[in-house]
Amino acid sequence: MPRTVRIIRRARQSGSDSATLCIGRTDPPLTTDPTTLHPADRRRPWSEPVLAGLVLVSLWGLFLFTAQSGNAFTTYLIPLVLLGSRTWRRELALLLHDPLYVGILVLLGYLGTSAAWSASATPNDVAKALSRIVFIVGYVSALVLLERRYHEHLRVTLLGVVAAAAASAVLAAAFGLVEEGRLIGYGDLDRAVVAGLCWGAACALALAVSIASTGAARAVAIVCAVATFAAMIASDSRTAWLAFAASLVVLAATHRRPGFSGLIVVAVAAFGVVVATDAGWLAWWFPRGDSFRFFIWASTLETVLDGPWLHGFGMLENHAASAGPYLIPHPHSVYLATLFHGGVVGLALLIGVLAGAVVRCIHCLADPRARTALVLLAFASVALALDGKQLIDKVGWLWLLLWTPLAWAIASGRRIAGR
Repeated sequence: MPRTVRIIRRARQSGSDSATLCIGRTDPPLTTDPTTLHPADRRRPWSEPVLAGLVLVSLWGLFLFTAQSGNAFTTYLIPLVLLGSRTWRRELALLLHDPLYVGILVLLGYLGTSAAWSASATPNDVAKALSRIVFIVGYVSALVLLERRYHEHLRVTLLGVVAAAAASAVLAAAFGLVEEGRLIGYGDLDRAVVAGLCWGAACALALAVSIASTGAARAVAIVCAVATFAAMIASDSRTAWLAFAASLVVLAATHRRPGFSGLIVVAVAAFGVVVATDAGWLAWWFPRGDSFRFFIWASTLETVLDGPWLHGFGMLENHAASAGPYLIPHPHSVYLATLFHGGVVGLALLIGVLAGAVVRCIHCLADPRARTALVLLAFASVALALDGKQLIDKVGWLWLLLWTPLAWAIASGRRIAGR
């Protein structure tokens, strides 16, 4: 009998939750049994539901709150809540033993340090950049720590709000209440590209949750998947469509039904071949051409190679490309933006974090959190290549597409026994 199968069978016979067991690892699974926890962990801090509420409101704000500053207010409070409890501080210290978590800290710390050699840096700009790094670290840390008890509640509650927001946006467009021709949403989704990316990521998340859940949770996830899929298609964002296709392939690959998985992979591949080989379909897929993408990317690469390519220009600098009468204010690729800001070192750190997260999820495929994180990381990997202006920002679409699945990847491989 294979070693992995023996590990899973022993875990099930002992009453452990198989969803928290990492395949191929002998680490004890996650547990909330008070008899096995450290005495300090048996008394959960009163701030635990408060922290869960702040995390949810931060994500809800993407779809609901018009002012980004109002949405970001909750992210100011998350680090304060974490540092205000001895239990949270103790668990944060334990997270420093996780290589993926440390990799994220190194990536963010390096980019934050790059502000020091930004030519146009001012003390106020540096302070803003560093505060955003603190907010991202606080959000990721909170999501990891809350996953032990609230993983399903957080997902279902988030999907319920997103389903209502997506349905409202679709209905508003159907009744002609949207001025722009392409569907946008409420809150921070006031641009079709950002709206499409958020709807697409939410749809991928809803599909993953619907497969892993039962009962009311599955019903909410299915409703959300239908509403967000319609909103994503109506947004007319080709970037979102490509990213969603990638997440669909990964979802199929991690699904337990080979026939269903093969059907999805073949359908996506066949559609790609048709679009790539037929001029009519190609024109339909790119109605606005390449939107100067190749010109922008070439301009960014040329600027980096002619400058400090190793450590970059600093995270407070910005690269703009001129394309005829148009001035393109950013690289339209988070990868290239990271290369511009942090040089080869910054880009290598970002790719290393993403690769580490993927490896973690593959090793922990028995955990639904790992499978869900892998689906969203596939979506994010494509989206980051085709759009975005910087890796570090206030709460926005990158928090849903990138920082959320990274937190779930950390949580999927985390152990508590022996703490």
